[in-house]
Amino acid sequence: MVYRFQRFQPNSEQRRSESSHGSHLVASITAMTGTEEEQSAAARRTADVAETPHELFCAEILRMCELLHECEHWSFRAQHVFRLWLSNFDPEDKWLAAILLDKLTAINSKHQKECLRHCLQEWLLSESSLLDRPSSDDEKLIALKRIMSSTYVTAVLGEDPGPSDSGNAICRDVRYLLGDRVEAKSISDAISHAANGGRVLLVDDCVGSGSQVRATLRIASAGHSLESILNGDGESNVSLIGAVGEQETIDELSRLGIRCFFAYTLAADDPIHRVTCEPHYPLHDDQELRSRLDGLLKKYAHKLAGDDVIRTFGKPTYAAYGFLDKRHTVAIPKQFPDWSAPIYWAHTDEWSGLRLQEGLE
Repeated sequence: MVYRFQRFQPNSEQRRSESSHGSHLVASITAMTGTEEEQSAAARRTADVAETPHELFCAEILRMCELLHECEHWSFRAQHVFRLWLSNFDPEDKWLAAILLDKLTAINSKHQKECLRHCLQEWLLSESSLLDRPSSDDEKLIALKRIMSSTYVTAVLGEDPGPSDSGNAICRDVRYLLGDRVEAKSISDAISHAANGGRVLLVDDCVGSGSQVRATLRIASAGHSLESILNGDGESNVSLIGAVGEQETIDELSRLGIRCFFAYTLAADDPIHRVTCEPHYPLHDDQELRSRLDGLLKKYAHKLAGDDVIRTFGKPTYAAYGFLDKRHTVAIPKQFPDWSAPIYWAHTDEWSGLRLQEGLE
């Protein structure tokens, strides 16, 4: 069963597009209907920005990306990273690259914490619904405290587990949000707790292919694993929360008996957050634009192949499309998931990727 209370919507992209189109619509109307002085000023503003529609589009997208960074809605290393990234492309490809910037969604740390807060609220509500319904506010509070005190929180482990894994930072955030009422435990302690009927809450920032979650489930301790416990006859007490998750993977994990809570889910046919599932752009045929964007990914893939992460993928198409060819357009605090398109994040001698802030915000 999947508990989903919110889904990615194209609000930010629509706002950027509407702001872009709106400002130049006003300039165009002024140029046609204003006084001679206003017409001259409007013409100068348009000439200062760009000369062609494609250049105008690139200039507006860059302006909005820099504005999102300036107001700290996005957390990249510096404001100039967007122009530096766009300089990777040949002149005739820059407008297509600007579409990729227009589709980018970068979640900052503050937003991620809010996502976790909502997920935890949904998790607590679902857990309390499994108990006998308390009749008073005091009894409700006691029930919630009992749920939290009986829950072990543990991080989904990376391929090479270490203290810098993002799941460990998410564990700290969860404990902070719940007022240290839950115990952050190692995976071996969590397995033992689940084997004795206790609640286990797995946490991570994002879940794409689900390979790390499945690897964590297979870890064995004292003759048990979370996978073997889920395959037992008893009711599942294993839950998973995260800020961003791919819907197909969430459905698969739910079928294993894991109760999943994600703030944002990415559907397979998501038109906003996959590079080549393209919403309508004026003056361009959708099918033609999808083909052009696909060609853009393939054209520059050879410049990305030297990235250390891409070299570990072991499949040529991953340089174009990302891990398991997911093609997503999402960044999370301090990193791009490897299933987002490498054209955003790869960094080689031939390519300057979009660099996110790495320090604490």
